[in-house]
Amino acid sequence: MPTFRDDRLDLARSPFVDRIPGLMLIGLLALGLGLGFWLWPDAACENCDQPEDPVPALEPAPSSSPAEVRRLPPLPAETDSATPAPEASEAPPPARKPPETAARREERRLLSRLVRQGVTVEATGRLQRQERVIAPELMNQLSDSSNWMSELMKASSSIQSRRDGEPTRLALERVDADSVLWELGLQEGDVIVLIQGEIPHFSPTRALDYIRQADAALAAFDQGEPITLTVLRRGQPVHLVYQPW
Repeated sequence: MPTFRDDRLDLARSPFVDRIPGLMLIGLLALGLGLGFWLWPDAACENCDQPEDPVPALEPAPSSSPAEVRRLPPLPAETDSATPAPEASEAPPPARKPPETAARREERRLLSRLVRQGVTVEATGRLQRQERVIAPELMNQLSDSSNWMSELMKASSSIQSRRDGEPTRLALERVDADSVLWELGLQEGDVIVLIQGEIPHFSPTRALDYIRQADAALAAFDQGEPITLTVLRRGQPVHLVYQPW
């Protein structure tokens, strides 16, 4: 039986046809590798991010006992408002002294004059003070200088000197009860050490000056100014203040 060959089939076949199965196999392998790298990206670069010399992990410090457990102190509870820190205690300011009055300044001035006169002042630094009011009749008698000599005859006195020899004290040794000096409150044994707050100097050469000072004091007294005498009475200073009626 004769055989027939179909030359058309042979003509249509090409060498590329024989390679199709191999190409398909390679494609499947490539697809599988791509899926693998896409699903497990860390597996493809397992050692990329690791440093060459990794730092060893710190080991916990050994405790004195295996059963010992180190506990941290509890943290303070949080509050809504911060507690203000206590302020440092400040020392109170020194108390201010009250302003010195004019009477106190005058008293200190008199005490300093008494110390110069050799008078011992008490530790309290206070001066005994006595005030007297002079009646107009007595004032008229004092203002008339013609009455002075007769009044001086009703008393006896002596001049005393302080330690430096200056005659600055007048001691009343006798005072009659009907004399002006008695009405002024002066007593026997009183020693006049200050007149109008000043230290007197009893010397014959200054007698005229004292008469002028007495006239000026009487004129000021007539205008409302006081006259003062400071005496030693039984060893203690007494400040006598005479006010007008």
